[in-house]
This record gives sequence, C-alpha cells and structure tokens, in this order.
Amino acid sequence: EDVQIQLVSETSETETQTRTTKLLDANVPPEARSEFEKGETALLAKNKLVEGILHLEKAIAIYPNFPEAQIKLGTAYMDAKEWDKAELALKRAIELAPDASNAFFALGELYMQQKKYSEAEQRLRQGLRIDNRSWRGHFALGRVYWASGDVQQAAKQIALTLQLNQDLADAHLLAGNILLRSGKREDARTEFEAYLRLAPKGEFAGQVKTILQKMKTSP
Repeated sequence: EDVQIQLVSETSETETQTRTTKLLDANVPPEARSEFEKGETALLAKNKLVEGILHLEKAIAIYPNFPEAQIKLGTAYMDAKEWDKAELALKRAIELAPDASNAFFALGELYMQQKKYSEAEQRLRQGLRIDNRSWRGHFALGRVYWASGDVQQAAKQIALTLQLNQDLADAHLLAGNILLRSGKREDARTEFEAYLRLAPKGEFAGQVKTILQKMKTSP
C-alpha cells in the first residue's frame, strides 16, 4: 500500500543560497560574478539548463576558486544526469569552502540518486554537523534510510524534518509511508491527509487519495 516517494533531486531551483561562502565574494572578479548571475537566471527558467551550465562553466573558468559557482554548477550537472562532473564540482566546492553545508547536502543527494547509500549518509551527516537545523539535510537523510530499508532511522530523520518545516508536503508523505509500514494506520492516515492539504495537486496526490480510500474500506 506504500506510496513510494521518488528520490528526485532536491537541488537546482529549490536549492537555498549558500550563506557560508559569502565572505569570499570580495575576491570574485566582476566578470565571474556576472556569468554566475546569468547562470542562476537561466537555471530558474524553463528549458535553459544547458545555457545555465555554460554560464557557470565560464564563471569558474574566469575564477576557479568560486565555491558558490561550483555548488550551483554541481547541482545543474545533477539535473543534466552528468554524475561524474557533478561529483567533481561539488567536491571542489567542499575543498574551497569546508563549512558550506549545502555542498555536502548536494553531494549526498548525488550519491542517493546513484543508490550509493553509505556514501550519501556520510556526506549528509557531515553537512548536518555544520548545520543541524537544516530541514533539507534531515529530509535527505531520511530518504536515504527509507530507500536503504532502515525504517527506524528514517522515522527519526523525518520527525526532525517536520519539527523544522511543518509545511513540507513530501515529508508528510514519507511519514505516512513509514507509519503505514510500521502498522500505525491512523497516524499514517493523518500524514497522508496533511500531504493532500499541503499539495492538493501534488505529484502523488492521486496515489494518496487511492490509498486513503483503501484504508477507509478495508479493516
């Protein structure tokens, strides 16, 4: 009966701006900053992924020690399914800015998409050591545990996620899955209903409605 949440990238458009590398901004040449901003704008537009990547590559060619651009380029490569390039860019970002938690979170996402769950867990935990209040980091780690079959650890991380961001529809969906797997049907129903309230036209809304209907009609 589980509604399987897809392990999609939580990066690109939804990625938060790095706060930890702002101190390096004074060193970024104006030309590199301009290319970075053009890349950001392109990535927010529809069907401009390739254009965005080209601008970010130019920014890094002008100024290689540009962690913000490396992170943004890494997540763009992930969207393009260019895994090796993404890994290189994100590891470079971590070399340049070891306290950039979002670089660790993005690298954890990358390994999760490749089903390298041990590596994903390691990188996400490194990011959470830097920023333990990141719902994004806890949610990604919960998804890693869920995907690798560790329901108990997944439950802990999703509980933390929802403490930090009660309005994250996908976290309620995954909480519902976890509770249903654990035999807690009424609690699962509450979480599925929360998902529908927050994302009535969400990707999984149809499946969740079907599950709720089955739960009403079966003991």
